[in-house]
Amino acid sequence: YPVHCEPQGFSSMHFHPGIDPPQPATERGWHFVFVQGQLLLPQDEQQSLAPTASPGWLEQAEARHFLGRLDGMDCWALRLQQSPAELRPVPLRAAMMQLPAALAGVAGGLMAAWLAMDISPSMFISRFRDVVPPQHFWTGIVKAPVFAIVVALVGCRQGLLVEADVNSLGRRTTSSVVQSIFIVIALDAVFAVVYYFMDV
Repeated sequence: YPVHCEPQGFSSMHFHPGIDPPQPATERGWHFVFVQGQLLLPQDEQQSLAPTASPGWLEQAEARHFLGRLDGMDCWALRLQQSPAELRPVPLRAAMMQLPAALAGVAGGLMAAWLAMDISPSMFISRFRDVVPPQHFWTGIVKAPVFAIVVALVGCRQGLLVEADVNSLGRRTTSSVVQSIFIVIALDAVFAVVYYFMDV
């Protein structure tokens, strides 16, 4: 099933997981390239990841796996022996900060399974579609705004109680963090019970 994401700075995007690339292939595509477990990004740090035409070093790939289609364009994961001149290796955690949020989560899990457990991307995508039903997305969407409102209310309340000294500011900041964590955990437990009785 398609994954919809609308991250800040990007237009609305749709990711359709897949195993076999459909024909004909798109003229431009997303290429997530890895060298020794690091993701390759453009040398220019101001340049973000974007779909490109088939790169010249594509034939040098040790492994190549079709992931699906992102916003109507083919999406590939590749592994190279060495980095091309126009790209720079970046640790995976830092690189994930530059990807669309929904895609980053899927890509991070895929790469962890591929690099750490030798589970191929095609197998990951296949199991992902079988194991993660769309209702998991909606249950999270329902909970997220509730948690956000609670955290905002706790922060506002503690902020209004700050007195005219630095010690008070520190105490209230700590209190707001601790109370927010506790309430979110408690509410998450309540949601779990409600979802259980709703058979969600």
